[in-house]
Amino acid sequence: MNTYIVTRWEKVKSQQVIQAKSEKQALKQIEKEGFDESMDEVVSSEIEIEKESNTKWNQKEKRYETN
Repeated sequence: MNTYIVTRWEKVKSQQVIQAKSEKQALKQIEKEGFDESMDEVVSSEIEIEKESNTKWNQKEKRYETN
């Protein structure tokens, strides 16, 4: 049995309507409230697969790395 690492990369478009007095205020508001993920639209997706060979988990980056 072989082991494979499968990774999916997605580019997501998120839009939020905010009423604010300035662009700076709108940015502060979105940083505080965040985006409504139910409104996300995936604009592209890519799948990458590699056979495991001397891979190890990188805890800091939260991903597998291949030597």
